[in-house]
Amino acid sequence: MRTLTRCMILLLMSAEFAAAQPSTLLYYVSGRPNEHGIWVSREMPDGKYQRGTKVLLDGKFDGNAVDPDLVMLPDGRLRMYYFKGYFVSQPPPNAGPSPIFSAVSTDGVNFTIEQQVFAYDNIFDPSVIALGGNEYLMACTQMGNMSVNTVLARSSDGGATFTYEATLQNTGVPELHRFDDGTVRLYYGGPDGIMSKTSQDRGKTWTQEPGSRCKGQGFIGDPGVYRSDDQSWWLFVKGFNGTNNQRPSGHKIQRARSTDRGMSFAITDQLVLDSASVPEGIAFTSRCEIAQQAAPQTVCAGENATFSLTMDTAGIGAVSYRWYRGTTRLSDDARYRGCTTSTLSMSNIGASDAGEYTCHISMFVATIPIRSLISTATACTLREMPSITTNLDDTTRVNVGATVTLRVAGRGAAPQWQWYRNGTPLPAATADQLVIDNVQLSNDGDSYAVELRDACDTLRSMATTLRVIDPTSVDETALQPHIRVTPCPAADVVMIDLDASAGRLTHIDVIDNTGQRCATFDVREAREVGSSVLHISVAQLPNGVYHCIGRGLQGHVAAARIHVIH
Repeated sequence: MRTLTRCMILLLMSAEFAAAQPSTLLYYVSGRPNEHGIWVSREMPDGKYQRGTKVLLDGKFDGNAVDPDLVMLPDGRLRMYYFKGYFVSQPPPNAGPSPIFSAVSTDGVNFTIEQQVFAYDNIFDPSVIALGGNEYLMACTQMGNMSVNTVLARSSDGGATFTYEATLQNTGVPELHRFDDGTVRLYYGGPDGIMSKTSQDRGKTWTQEPGSRCKGQGFIGDPGVYRSDDQSWWLFVKGFNGTNNQRPSGHKIQRARSTDRGMSFAITDQLVLDSASVPEGIAFTSRCEIAQQAAPQTVCAGENATFSLTMDTAGIGAVSYRWYRGTTRLSDDARYRGCTTSTLSMSNIGASDAGEYTCHISMFVATIPIRSLISTATACTLREMPSITTNLDDTTRVNVGATVTLRVAGRGAAPQWQWYRNGTPLPAATADQLVIDNVQLSNDGDSYAVELRDACDTLRSMATTLRVIDPTSVDETALQPHIRVTPCPAADVVMIDLDASAGRLTHIDVIDNTGQRCATFDVREAREVGSSVLHISVAQLPNGVYHCIGRGLQGHVAAARIHVIH
């Protein structure tokens, strides 16, 4: 029995990959020292193959696993059937029948072992096809004393377990291929190149086909057939470089093409690796597209944000992700999570996190990138934090019966306002100013404040205390700053010294003892430019006692008593 080598070839790229060049992947068993086991290699643009990658079974490279044969499962995964022998370890006493195992993969490199699916004396090199429904057919090489036979086994549970069915004599290493019309052809190496038998009853009975399907110079065998498109069938065969041995230097793989549905093949080129035989092909398609881009995020400082892509992937391949902010490559840390997944999460957003985010996506088959794309740039925008730019004074003075307007100014993201009186919200008081009509002495001491609310925060203004003044009984000493009126008593004109209050006063009201306003003077118009003294006429006023009440933007801020005697 051969101690080496089963190779499995060909994973063709789908035409959906407009950005990727078609490529071929070759599975093979390496014959190099300390490297015995299943490998996978990529066809380069010049048709040659570079050094391969180890195929892992349950995360490990197993030198006793050889002879891979792959089928595509209905869910798009690859299932690999392989022979498990004793090539890098000693067999136990009475090892028993030769076992065939199965393993599945979504990326062509990392396989998860399923179970032993079949065992029979002296078999290896499994070839498996799906017949439709849950039925599968397996053909294995069996080494006899004087012949190389084919053992057939059948599965009715979707290829999970197989039962022995028949032995075909003198058929060499087998390769099964099922055509669209249901015909099953068994290719095998014979004395005149690659021979074949066909079956019309799902592999129960066979008819020998005359002639050969392919001839080469010298010995060729170990056929592997796959279909790349409606016009092309491809054949891979093993030959020797004239040494007729199993050493790595003696192996070669030749490739042949058929345009008559696999009936005749013409060799097109030769592929040589460190060691490969029994080439076997499988065609598949893969898809990797962005179905939905990440949505922009507008957040407040300290909040969290998430960018999530919805991917449309199918077939064989491993998808990798890497998120970027601008040109900065992101990695997981205390605030960033999912930098290598389709969903990026960020916590405690700050100013440095604002910007445009993209995800660089690649799809790999057998570690070879076959599709790369970049998501649409998606913005993370930081909302402006709210602020109050013009606040209330701590005290607002107003005459009894008058109207006072409280004003604030602020900014934020769609700010909303709510005024409070003595800590209780005022209905419908939702503007940046509050008008209080007909102020009464009972309102004296009331406290007013306003809240600015937006999506990020809630701020409260300073509180202002309402001081209500009865003009008929003004206590000048209770108001700051003081104004000084001279002369007192006065006859026709009085002078008001504005030194301490010129910056705060806008008007002077003259109030009689009944609380009626007798006259009003605009401080800004009545005083001379550069002067701190205001001259007002009282000639029209009857004799009596009056109050001069200084008014500013925030109410009454100064007062003085005058006597008028004509």
